[in-house]
Amino acid sequence: MDTPEAYKALIQKSFVNKGLDHHYVDSLMVGVVQKYFPEVTRIDKVRHDIYKRRVGKKHSTFIYGYYITGSTKTGVKITKYLIYSSHTDESRLLAYNNMKLLDNNGFNRGNFIAIRPLAYLPETKALIYEGIEGKNLLQYMKQGTRPPMLENLMSRAAGWLKKFHTFKLPEHNRARFSTFDSKNMNPTLENLITEVQRTWPERVALLEKFFETFLSLEDSLKTTYTPGLVYGDYHPENIITDDLTTGTLTMIDFTDLAIGDQLRDIGSFVQQLHFMALEFYGVPELEAMRVSFVEKYFGKKITELSDTEFQRINLYQAWNSARGFVWFLFITGFHEDSFNLLEDAWRYLMLVQQKKRTIRFSTEQ
Repeated sequence: MDTPEAYKALIQKSFVNKGLDHHYVDSLMVGVVQKYFPEVTRIDKVRHDIYKRRVGKKHSTFIYGYYITGSTKTGVKITKYLIYSSHTDESRLLAYNNMKLLDNNGFNRGNFIAIRPLAYLPETKALIYEGIEGKNLLQYMKQGTRPPMLENLMSRAAGWLKKFHTFKLPEHNRARFSTFDSKNMNPTLENLITEVQRTWPERVALLEKFFETFLSLEDSLKTTYTPGLVYGDYHPENIITDDLTTGTLTMIDFTDLAIGDQLRDIGSFVQQLHFMALEFYGVPELEAMRVSFVEKYFGKKITELSDTEFQRINLYQAWNSARGFVWFLFITGFHEDSFNLLEDAWRYLMLVQQKKRTIRFSTEQ
């Protein structure tokens, strides 16, 4: 795949597939360093790591990490860590514009920051940004980090989200974000129901009933909050730090920003924290982490939350479980796992319906 003969046809199909040509990407990344870091006057070494390299029937994705070592005029060694991330869709352009907007308006002052974009290349639909050294929250969990050691990181994760939710953008910039639409699950709800009807007709009634109930409850809660900036995909893999004890934290992946109910981010995080980490921790440990995050975000005990705050968090735990159902159904092919998530979504929705003052459902419910 690394010879011109092998990938020529793929490049003709989509120029994004130039990502298959490492010589091309190497040269491009050297040029980025020379343009954005003029203090590096000589390039001494270029090394890349492959994080994702996939050519599909419809979409291609390339994510490479680059370590480019050079030196200044006075011989001082400098190594820059950059990410090359391209996709056939326009998601990288959207992420670039979102990150640029936050950076230009001063978000990256202080310990809670977003990754800084360097360039977007329309021809390969590639986003290039300065990489972040460290591990994400899920990696810390996978390596067996005990919950007390994660307490500081959980507190910072809540702090980052609070900063993001209260960050003031000029009104003309805020207007560029779309309003969150819960019916757009990628595919849309209409297409999703059509596909389930075609493939698993015995399950479609459950799906239709879920969304009928969800949309009714969502509509009933709209008067209980003021829409604000929503991150949209707040979960353990997007939270990066290089030290569990410091005060700094960085978020990656800015493709899902929208205007909507900001407690969607809370529901998304606590649901995915439970789902992603269940194989590494016992349920009591996970529940304690979930509660701790919510309390750190609100600055009060979880028992002090209002009924509608519980409802809104659980509404979006339900929605995020449903989105996981869609992902497993269409992306991974794990159909039974996907329908298990749909049942979880129902359980969270029952918490909303019954106005339960908890963020945890019981399998007996």
